[in-house]
Amino acid sequence: MRKKNFKGRCEKRVIAKCNEVCRTYDAIQYVYADILQASDEVKEIRCNVPLNGRDISEYTSDFVCVKSDNDLMVRECVFRKFLMKALTVKLLDASREYWLRHGVTDWGLVIDEKNDLLKDGDNIIRVLEVKPDKILIIDCIKRTMPVWVESSALDSFSCCTDEVLNQATNFIVTDIENLNANQKRIMFERYTLIASIFPFVAEERMRSKVIDSIDTEHNISKQTIRNYLCLYLVYMNIIVLAPRQRLDDDGKLTQDEKNIRWALNKFFYTTKKQSLMTAYTMMLKEKYCDSMDILANQYPSFYQFRYFYRKTKKMQNFYISRDGLKSYQRNNKPLIGDSIRSFAPAIGAGMLYSTILVQNEHIHFHPSGDALPIQEDITIIRKLVEAGKLLDINILDHIIIGKGNFESLKERGIL
Repeated sequence: MRKKNFKGRCEKRVIAKCNEVCRTYDAIQYVYADILQASDEVKEIRCNVPLNGRDISEYTSDFVCVKSDNDLMVRECVFRKFLMKALTVKLLDASREYWLRHGVTDWGLVIDEKNDLLKDGDNIIRVLEVKPDKILIIDCIKRTMPVWVESSALDSFSCCTDEVLNQATNFIVTDIENLNANQKRIMFERYTLIASIFPFVAEERMRSKVIDSIDTEHNISKQTIRNYLCLYLVYMNIIVLAPRQRLDDDGKLTQDEKNIRWALNKFFYTTKKQSLMTAYTMMLKEKYCDSMDILANQYPSFYQFRYFYRKTKKMQNFYISRDGLKSYQRNNKPLIGDSIRSFAPAIGAGMLYSTILVQNEHIHFHPSGDALPIQEDITIIRKLVEAGKLLDINILDHIIIGKGNFESLKERGIL
């Protein structure tokens, strides 16, 4: 519906079933005019028919058609986004009541197919935007970036449901309440990352510029950003952005995975510091060989063994199991880089074992709160003094800070 004196841009078309020039003002009218022209149930079409009602005398109905049984059919074209506006709803109700008073019972709406799924054989696409001569789609199987195609390219496609798409792509819909806190955090972070691209999905040049800016600002590769965007546009469900659970978080390991976990703990995470290949070989000998040392027909490959290790490894366990706790505390404390991310993945506060060298004074904190020096403190400061002499740096003192107190190794006569 639109006003009689509407001055917007229109497409003037000659349609066989219409006795006058058909003016279509938007993509829905344009496409639906072709549908009516091709329909065997419609023998005459009238476009933008004026209404004579008291409340809607300034408006027109989009299509009034004579069907093959000589009954009238009225269709109003409207975009989904306008259905939420009170004025649009009021006008549509007035149009329906007007035609009902004139004996027309076949009254209906024609709504854009934006975000609708279409299927042709093994191909499934999602319609993202519609224009008079072209349609923006995304390939739901290949998950490539959205492209514009001519309207005629979709003639062989028919509607399908989200269930068909999920089955074709092996996507299992999960309730958001079933996600753990870390999965939810990452899911919303990824959505926030791509949200600024949505207004420019249909404009390739602007879309690329926004992706470039995200790449620069967040230090994330452009391909990763594109993958997140395509994944969301295919399913239109934020759940798809949630990461999968780690194998060690699932709790449902296969027997092979249990064997791999056993071998890692027994042969790899030890002070003998054996390689992954050695641990894998020992696992085959212990778990997949009979009493005659003959290897079974089926056993996990080394790639499966390595994949499980990489998915479940924690650097803290790695360092402590192979080098010992003291070595970990001395050389691999969670202060920077990946270690601090592992120690504190979310915003918050933590007490770290840390050291500071200020004005030739060595200061460090005891997480326990006890400021009394231990043998490790004495050993470290003596090594620092020796190293300082080589660099012509004079260490004046070593101060240990605890909870509400501190100790000076110089005052204690140790330094």
